Order: sequence, then structure tokens, then C-alpha cells
Amino acid sequence: MNSFAPITNGSIVYDFLDLNYDTATKSLFRYFDVGQDNAQSTDYYLFGTVGLGLSLRNPTEGTIDQNNGLINLSPTTPILEPLTTGGTVLTGGIAWLVKCRQVAGQKAKA
Repeated sequence: MNSFAPITNGSIVYDFLDLNYDTATKSLFRYFDVGQDNAQSTDYYLFGTVGLGLSLRNPTEGTIDQNNGLINLSPTTPILEPLTTGGTVLTGGIAWLVKCRQVAGQKAKA
């Protein structure tokens, strides 16, 4: 496992995290370089120009994959967790049973 600290004493010491992000359009643009490359076989990095061409590289393998430079960013959609969904169903089932018993009890008294 490789690790590195990009900030030392409050200064950025890692030159290979370079991207441009427009907060208004929520899009990446121009030069894009993400990943450490210190010529080790375990280093993988993505670089290129957004909209023109991006490459996934490794020092020993060279270019592993590339695309036309398009990067799509989309908002995440929250997904209900199974415990939350199960708890809701269980609570609803218990409430239904209690209501049925109340109705049955009222009919029995009448």
C-alpha cells in the first residue's frame, strides 16, 4: 500500500493533483492530473485535458486506458438503507396489528 502526505507544515508538497472545477456549471475543465507518479510499478495516475483526452497511466505499463476526455459529474441520489426500510415496514406492520386488535376489541364489546 502506498501513501503520501500532500501537505507538510501547511504547504502543498505534491504537484500531481491539478484540476479546474467551475462551481457555477459544476464541471471540470482544462488540464487534469490526479495521482502520484514516482516511477513505481504501483503508481497509477489519470491526466490529460478535459474534453480532449484523458489517459490512465502506469510507469511500467505506460498508457493503460484512455477516453475522449469527457468526465460526467452527477449528483448522488440518496438510497434508503436496508435497516431503515426494514424498520419502517416492521413499525407499519406492528401499527396495523394493533389497529386490527383495537377494531376487533371494539366489535367484541358491541
